[in-house]
Amino acid sequence: VARDTKLDRAVRVVTIKALSGVITKPCIQVLIDLLGDPDPTIRSAAVESLKQLTNIRRFGSSRLLWQAWWRKNRDKDQLSWLKEIADGLIRARMALEKENTQLRERLIKAMEDLYNTSAKTQRPQIVLGMLKDSLGDVRLLGATLTDKMIASNEKIPPELRQRVRVMLSDTDPRVRQAAAMLEASLPDPKTTDLLLRRLSAEKIPDVRVGLLKALGLLKSSEALLSAVLGEIHTQDNDEAAAAAEALRRIVADKPLNGKQKTEAGKVLIQRYEQASAEKNGVKLREALLTAMGVLGDPSAVGVLKEALKDPAGIIRLAGVAGLSHLEARDAAPLIVPLIVDADRGVRQAGIAALAKLGGQDYLQTILQRTDAEVESDPTVRKEAVDSVLAICRKADADIFTEVLKNLREQKETAALRIQILQLYVAALKAAKSPLTMEVLRDLGGELVKADRADEAVPIMAEAYALLGATSRPSSNVARQVQQSVWFDYLAAMLAANDPGFAKVLDDRPKKDESNSFQTGIELLRKRLGELMKEAKYLPLISLTKAALGQLDERLAPKDKEYLQGILQRAEEKQLALDRLQVEKLLPPLSSADVASRTEAQDQLKTMNARAVQPLLELLKTTVSADTPDPKAEKTIFEILHQIAPNLGEYDPSAQKVLRLKLIETWLKGARPS
Repeated sequence: VARDTKLDRAVRVVTIKALSGVITKPCIQVLIDLLGDPDPTIRSAAVESLKQLTNIRRFGSSRLLWQAWWRKNRDKDQLSWLKEIADGLIRARMALEKENTQLRERLIKAMEDLYNTSAKTQRPQIVLGMLKDSLGDVRLLGATLTDKMIASNEKIPPELRQRVRVMLSDTDPRVRQAAAMLEASLPDPKTTDLLLRRLSAEKIPDVRVGLLKALGLLKSSEALLSAVLGEIHTQDNDEAAAAAEALRRIVADKPLNGKQKTEAGKVLIQRYEQASAEKNGVKLREALLTAMGVLGDPSAVGVLKEALKDPAGIIRLAGVAGLSHLEARDAAPLIVPLIVDADRGVRQAGIAALAKLGGQDYLQTILQRTDAEVESDPTVRKEAVDSVLAICRKADADIFTEVLKNLREQKETAALRIQILQLYVAALKAAKSPLTMEVLRDLGGELVKADRADEAVPIMAEAYALLGATSRPSSNVARQVQQSVWFDYLAAMLAANDPGFAKVLDDRPKKDESNSFQTGIELLRKRLGELMKEAKYLPLISLTKAALGQLDERLAPKDKEYLQGILQRAEEKQLALDRLQVEKLLPPLSSADVASRTEAQDQLKTMNARAVQPLLELLKTTVSADTPDPKAEKTIFEILHQIAPNLGEYDPSAQKVLRLKLIETWLKGARPS
């Protein structure tokens, strides 16, 4: 029929197309012969059939190339021939599937972009159109976007809500699974029964898992609880694990009591024992153990204790968590070995469980895990720190003393020591203990060592006040203690660069037999030396000026001379730094970039009075230059006027000599005397 030139063309074309599905040598020969047919439609149909049969695209409609290929292949045996054709068809199908996947991905991306760029009022209709689409990938995208709308608390129209329910019976399993979670996110009185019916009818395991997860999000009911417990017995591990997780959620929302609780515990234990006997299903056993802990049935304690010995870390972790949830205090000794477990999560959970179940009895054990030399993992150490603090919040004074005694003096534990001392102080204050002052002093000392001197100052002030600092001590011992605390207080103020130290120092009696005033001056000189060495000139200037102002009449000539000298050096060095900073900020002030200009202005305003002299010097240099720069002159004065509005008026059009004279007058007032 294909060869018969007397037949109608349409009949021949249909026949030629039919030959593309017949993998035999005679068919190939006929199709190649038809490449010489006088009718171009017949030749075109023959080319397409050859391409489909052989998956060869490069020969096109060339009869010579097809014949050359055929001469090389026509004598192959039937099995080799069929294998070659089959391989070609497989490759063609794979290429087609890849192309289709790429096209679907592009389509999904385009539709998602359409959703994101549309107005909120239009989005529900766009999503509804996706949910009705014939392509499963598009319906799945619609489900994802519906979930996004729910998460954003957007209103779900009734038509869209109804479409979600219809999708529970979708032909695509992925869509059915997504629809189940959407249904649970939009619950109504019918939701539980509907999902239970779907669970009963569903055969695909992944969808059943999705339905069980969705059921776990619903409020408890007799039917729901019964169905979930029944699914825990299923032999599919993933489904049983999903059912156990659903039970955990249901129980967490509404705890079970009495017979229901006992029956649920029995189901969980039986399924766990079965999974353990079969030595599989780690994920399932974890879900069952977790559900046991949340359920809270005491019958599970034995199973949970046994889980602590399991080779799988995730099972040991679930065992610890379950025992902690059940508050099984007798399990604490069994948990102790797990704080050195190879699994970080197990160690962390073990420490938290010991703190909850054993409290002060295991304080020293937990305290050891705060040490970086003992516990290398920072997350586990943090858990240990949090646990120690939780125990200390309920502890008495003796416990605090013991903890501080055993806490190693190291940088890593400084923050913990401070927190414990803070709790200790609070406990002592509540008990109105005479030890309060001493512990306040220890706390202040720790804060100073931790470079938190600004926090230490009020602590030390409080400790000093508790000594009755304004009254004269009744004994030498009391006087020595008062003086020692006063020195600590003064040292904290100096470490915090607090100029208020001068007032505290000035409050010492002038006829001080212990000469504490002069010792305070030595502490000041030591601090100023440190600041000079560290090039921290601003706090140095602040402290020195406070001393010269407050203590002028009490300072010895040598001390006054020292303070004036170090103040002058510090001001000179700070002025040099300020000049460099102002020169650095001047170009951005003239920048066309608004952000750069604003940032430079803000930095100069932060410098405030310190920027005045360098700016005046720059203004003088600009005006003195042989080549005028009106723009720079205007920029400098504008920022000067913002920082020092009291300078007065400045006329950039005035004679140069007059402007320089005015600037020099301002400079004399700006320079330190």
